[in-house]
Amino acid sequence: MNGPERMQAPEAWRGPLAEFQAYLEALGYSDETISSRRQHMRMLAEQCGVSPEQVTQADLLKRLRRCKSREYKKGTLNSFRLFFKWFSQTAHGRTDNPCDGIPSVRKPSPKPKPCPDEAIYAAIEQATALERAALLLAAECGLRRSEIAQVHSRDVVCDSSGHRSLVVVGKGDKQRIVPLPDDLADFVERADGYVFPGRFGGHVNPSWVSQHVGRLLPRGYSVHKLRHRFATTSYAQSHDLLAVSKALGHSSTETTMNYTALPDEALRPLVDAATMTEQTEPAPAPVQPEPSGAARAPRLAAAGKTEPPKRHANGKIHYSYENGHGERRKAPKRTAANSTETIRAAMMLADCLAADLKYKNRRSFSTRAEAFAERFSIQADGHARRSSVVRAGALLLQSDGLVELASGAAGEVCGNVTADFMALMQARNRYADAVAS
Repeated sequence: MNGPERMQAPEAWRGPLAEFQAYLEALGYSDETISSRRQHMRMLAEQCGVSPEQVTQADLLKRLRRCKSREYKKGTLNSFRLFFKWFSQTAHGRTDNPCDGIPSVRKPSPKPKPCPDEAIYAAIEQATALERAALLLAAECGLRRSEIAQVHSRDVVCDSSGHRSLVVVGKGDKQRIVPLPDDLADFVERADGYVFPGRFGGHVNPSWVSQHVGRLLPRGYSVHKLRHRFATTSYAQSHDLLAVSKALGHSSTETTMNYTALPDEALRPLVDAATMTEQTEPAPAPVQPEPSGAARAPRLAAAGKTEPPKRHANGKIHYSYENGHGERRKAPKRTAANSTETIRAAMMLADCLAADLKYKNRRSFSTRAEAFAERFSIQADGHARRSSVVRAGALLLQSDGLVELASGAAGEVCGNVTADFMALMQARNRYADAVAS
């Protein structure tokens, strides 16, 4: 089990549920499956208010009626059947199975909903290095959230073609080999252990992946929808459903079909052939040139340790605002408001805002200061943290009449651009000259 359950089950259920968990562990069920089964049974125990020996079929049906989705209802019924089959076959004073006579829930047919690439790009811009890695492992490699959580540097292997791949342990401890892009392989290897370490050892809980990735994506999209994106994109490229199924870790291609949205290009000729009226050709979409300079940042930052701080001969930290140990008190103290790092942060912000204004015609902006500092390697300065340096850079833009800042969530820098593209670029060049001097 990755963590304790939120609430204890009623007293009459604690012993049977503990034995049921041991039974599932002996059969080799995964921790996530065991946790899900226990959760289903705990919800039944709280609702019916009687011991397992007194549960009736009516109690089970009442609980099933409260399940909102068909998929959750099917999983809950499977948990009931598994528990009461085990319970009635052991010495617990009950020989009948209240699940007998309950028909199976029809298998749900969910429609695939792949996360659009634009949303993923926007999420990457706002993400930290670890969050970017989780996004790309799901969107580019098709990993589940539980598989992402336990990625380890030792899982990177070199395949027969000389490229690197990842050994993934999926549901039921089934292993598969998934090819890795070079930058992801480098990032995983540099971790020298779990890529997503837990607070008290081991790796993070899968819920960490869901929470951190989910808050970066638009409403209605999750880590699972990134797997839909991988399935849809890879099938559109290869038209090999079996290969896509193998990459996703599915035991059946029927499951893979629920993940794969048929590309529009495959349906367009059919509709065109059946169309009875003359149609006008759509104008080709303009090709947007790729931004250059600071507006184009690497997808993943290095996972290595930061360099240790410089120290004086007596062991005390040498801060960047000091002229030297002997003149420490005489030196003018630099703050985030007037440091070189602040001017460099303002330069990076001006460059990014100019690119958004030119290529996306977007004047409003919102960025997480910590992620922005990590993306452009902005360092802490003196007593000011690097996120404070980014905010000071934004204030410098505002004092120069380039932006108007607005209040936002904690850790975010947001507002509107009030200058035109040329004014932003002139300010960017002015800041660059100041940093160089």
